[in-house]
Amino acid sequence: MYARSLVRRLLLGTVVAALVAGFASPASALDQPGVRKIAPGMAWGQWTAPFDQSECLSRVPAAFQAVGLSLERHGRFFFGASQQQEASAVVSCYSLGASGTIVTLTTAGTPDRTGYHTALVVGNKLQAAIFQNAAKPPPPPPPQPPSGSDWTATAKPYRGQNTKRFDFVCPANGKAEIVWGTDLYSDDSSVCTAAVHAGLITFSAGGRVRIEIRPGAESYAGSTRNGVTTTPYARDVGSFVFVR
Repeated sequence: MYARSLVRRLLLGTVVAALVAGFASPASALDQPGVRKIAPGMAWGQWTAPFDQSECLSRVPAAFQAVGLSLERHGRFFFGASQQQEASAVVSCYSLGASGTIVTLTTAGTPDRTGYHTALVVGNKLQAAIFQNAAKPPPPPPPQPPSGSDWTATAKPYRGQNTKRFDFVCPANGKAEIVWGTDLYSDDSSVCTAAVHAGLITFSAGGRVRIEIRPGAESYAGSTRNGVTTTPYARDVGSFVFVR
């Protein structure tokens, strides 16, 4: 009879946890360890893990074994109970792709006089076992400074780095500099002036543009666009185009 009651509480807790998960923003398990109370004899926790779903699915069975729970798996959900049925748990691993995995844990246990002891103890042990030796992901790299920040800057320093992309910042109230080409520009052209020619920015407002390095071309066509006249040119060894 008690085992059935335990299962009912666990299933209820899973539903409650699912509802809470719809509104919660999971914390990193490495920053906010431990489960919390959700009902008498029940505890719950949800965290963003620094590992992918496949690793989560391999960690959970070992964690259940370490805590002394049986194991039954249904897809990304794991269910288990202690031999005497005084505690049970359900854990799910939800993939966030490259961002990691959301691990949700619900435990039910024999309440003591506070109504929580077993569920909290088992939940905290499970969480610790699942996240054992899980390192924090490295911090994201700092944003790269712009490759050029005035109207004389060219793409020539990046010659040969074909397909790589670089940002240029063009200050307001710019002055036209020389440009060779149309759509495909020689890499010794003024990037900012070429951006005006391409219709991406204006001399008065300036702006930020991104280029992609390309190989040299046999020839570059001249044209007049947006108040900028570019010069035709013969074969050169490096080029760039604008990308959005």
